[in-house]
Amino acid sequence: NKGNIENSFINIDGRLTMNFGGLVGNLEGDFLSSIVNSYNEGKIINSKLNGGLIGYSNQDLIIDNCHNNGDITSDMVISYEVYGGGIIAQAVDAKVIILNSFNSGNIDTMLENTIYGRYANGIGLFQRSDVKIYNFYNTGNLTSMYSSGFLYHDANSPVKIVNAFNFGQLSGPNNYEISYRLLEAENVYYLENTGAKAWENNIKKTQEEFKDLTFVNTLNNYIKDIDLSSVDELLENYTLNRWKLGSEGYPVLDGEFIEDLSGSGHNGISYAVKHDAEGVTTSTDVNNLGFVNCGLSNYDFGSDLTIVARVRFNNNEGIQEFFGNWEGAGGGLSLNSDGSIVSNWYSSKEKTYKGIYYSLNVASGKWYTIIATVDGSLNSENIKLYINGNKEATGNFQGNIEPSLRPFVLGGNPNTYSMIPDVDKQSYTTFSEALIFDRALTEEEIKNNYSEVPNVENKDELLLWYKF
Repeated sequence: NKGNIENSFINIDGRLTMNFGGLVGNLEGDFLSSIVNSYNEGKIINSKLNGGLIGYSNQDLIIDNCHNNGDITSDMVISYEVYGGGIIAQAVDAKVIILNSFNSGNIDTMLENTIYGRYANGIGLFQRSDVKIYNFYNTGNLTSMYSSGFLYHDANSPVKIVNAFNFGQLSGPNNYEISYRLLEAENVYYLENTGAKAWENNIKKTQEEFKDLTFVNTLNNYIKDIDLSSVDELLENYTLNRWKLGSEGYPVLDGEFIEDLSGSGHNGISYAVKHDAEGVTTSTDVNNLGFVNCGLSNYDFGSDLTIVARVRFNNNEGIQEFFGNWEGAGGGLSLNSDGSIVSNWYSSKEKTYKGIYYSLNVASGKWYTIIATVDGSLNSENIKLYINGNKEATGNFQGNIEPSLRPFVLGGNPNTYSMIPDVDKQSYTTFSEALIFDRALTEEEIKNNYSEVPNVENKDELLLWYKF
């Protein structure tokens, strides 16, 4: 009864007394085989097993395109071991393969009154497990009795790590840049940290060296000829992501953070998209869905919001949703197969979607600034749709916008209904900007500042702002 977790996002602080993971606390038995395109941003406070994604696992598992951005701490006076891992706190008797993933959360398990070992690892702790890691990095700071930029493993765990680096600082009496025990490591790098123990076949780098484009090219060149199916037959349909320089200067994987310029902290993550000088282009391939996960899962807008998308439709055949969150609530912007632009929102009072339509007959290859507003201060015509600064459609909406458990996304709907072939085609769309206001912009503001390329006058009013 194998299964998987896909396209999942958690941003909730949590505390338990035993095993806690951002996505899963305990994986025991034989029911899960993969975690893909998923991440945690919530803070984890726990007493024993603290995992950014998983607390404890004893089953075979593939983790691809995942990350933890939540800080992990233990703050209780206890008398047993404390494990903190950016991906998995502890894996036992398992095959674990980790691809295209990272940890950026700080991990601190340095408890004064813990009488056993304490561990903080960028990836995790492995016992009697077969572990393979390709394309991984850690930027979180790690503090514990035994801290490691990547992992702690026992003598019965063969471990191979390829194309990885640690940029985080290590603190505590026993620091290991790579791991506690010798492992098979290829093209693995770490930031200089005084007093940390490392293996001779791996390379220290200064911050300046990490932030040089030459290092990005080194990472990309090392993996360009790797065939994952030769690494393990289970990886036949998996690929290794390319690297690029991120907003902080060090390399990140293509499929990493999209920085939220609003300062609200709603950083996104992109999957299987094309980046170029014009923006980010999503994919039409349902087997390799391209989209940007904007977060904002279950966000309560109340009765006021504005969403802005600067887009170019590269075809106009049944694109469906291209900006928003759906599946039972929420709403957003869609393009129907007849060329009409649609804005739908789920009303908490009417218990149904209320939509407005404008038959624009969009042209492929042309840029549009499309805006939807919901204004709860009005009794009528409180949903509006603007195209290139002009008000083109209005509608009536009662109650608040019902929050959706799904995150906001750019580029199609990566959830159940839109993943069915021949039912919905994915959005083959290029985005140059995407914005969300937690209020309804006025018609004058839209005409003056959002007729073409958005002109943001006060970013403090924004809930989210991506500029590609």
